[in-house]
Amino acid sequence: MQKEDNKNGTEKKIQPISPEILNIEFFEHSAHIIDDYGFEINKEEDVKKDPWFKENFSVIKRYAEEGNIDFQYNIALMYENGWGVKQNYAEAFKWYRCAAEKGHSESQFALGLCLYWSKGVTTDLKEAFLWFSKAAENDYNPAFFCLGLMYDEGAGVEKNEIEAEKWYRKAAERGHIGAQINLAILLASGKDITHNYKEALNWLYKADKADCPLASYNIGYTYEEGIGLEKNDYEAAKWYERAAELGEFNAQFAIGQMYAEGRGVEKDAYTAVKWLKPFADQGNEEAQKILNQLRETGEYIEHYDEETLKGFIFSAEHNNHEMQCKLGYIYEYGRGVEKNEVEAVKWYRMAAEQGYAEGQYKLGNMYWSGKGVEHNDFEALKWHKKAAEQGHKAAFESLCNEYLWLNIEPDFEECKKVWPYNGILNGKNG
Repeated sequence: MQKEDNKNGTEKKIQPISPEILNIEFFEHSAHIIDDYGFEINKEEDVKKDPWFKENFSVIKRYAEEGNIDFQYNIALMYENGWGVKQNYAEAFKWYRCAAEKGHSESQFALGLCLYWSKGVTTDLKEAFLWFSKAAENDYNPAFFCLGLMYDEGAGVEKNEIEAEKWYRKAAERGHIGAQINLAILLASGKDITHNYKEALNWLYKADKADCPLASYNIGYTYEEGIGLEKNDYEAAKWYERAAELGEFNAQFAIGQMYAEGRGVEKDAYTAVKWLKPFADQGNEEAQKILNQLRETGEYIEHYDEETLKGFIFSAEHNNHEMQCKLGYIYEYGRGVEKNEVEAVKWYRMAAEQGYAEGQYKLGNMYWSGKGVEHNDFEALKWHKKAAEQGHKAAFESLCNEYLWLNIEPDFEECKKVWPYNGILNGKNG
């Protein structure tokens, strides 16, 4: 059978991909991200499933064997991570060295990591320091961080906090998250450098902007311990909870404790259990102790039995305002019962309409958030004002904030006395 000819009358052939295009495609498929410490890493599971690497392994290796340093680095990455080939740290180390010895900065850095973490080679911290130094000479930012770390720890080089600060700072100023965190810790607790607590906190705030959970945790710890500032459990809890939501396990334990104690947050046994139960399940004795205490005191009940719930309802229907609010709470959050925000509104309203301040406050919250009832700013204001008039502090704070948020003049005299609400009334809000 005759092959189809092209317009020029020559046989069609598959054209080999150029090294430049192949290199671009390689990094498109390996999609770099940054981890908590600022190292460049890859989404390994996604990359391993990508057939592109297996399909192009032979041509990438051929370019590497021909001496192309970019492809020597690429093939090393493939061996190190098992992309399109069986994982082989020794082969990765070999190819990193080939490119590193020719001055390839990423390979110099990767070679240092292999030597630091014993990947394909016995640990040699002094040689790791040497390769990090070479990468730093080539202006490779992650190497600045590693040099700071080695001076900080005295690993492969004599411990020197002044040198550690210098290298951390170089990396931090270029946005390296790990360097920003470690520089902050050094500035706050170093032994051989002048402490600068304000600058330390500022570096943590910079790292936190990248949603780094370790930065958020350290900000929380700074406030909890009062490092260079006044202790503030409220701020500590706020930052611990942010870090916990981002997955930082130390923060998860810390915020769990704070909810169990009611320190910096309103005491909430169920939220405490949410954060502490995974630790208790893994055998953490402190977490198990806290959970047992919450169960023994009745603050945490996994599920109310039918008779107990009937007793609550009977009491609430006979004008026990505290029980009305308790039923509202357990239905609002699903504490020991199936979550039902409409039912929660019913019980809060019963307490509120009978003049109970806590019920008025909670009902106002439901209107403000639109939980179990249609969102209504003015109903929220009405109920929060009623509670505030009875001296309910949280309702007063909510009322003032709502006036501010809605940009309307307060009709509650006490709110007018509180800055910055008086600024709104005087036309100072711009």
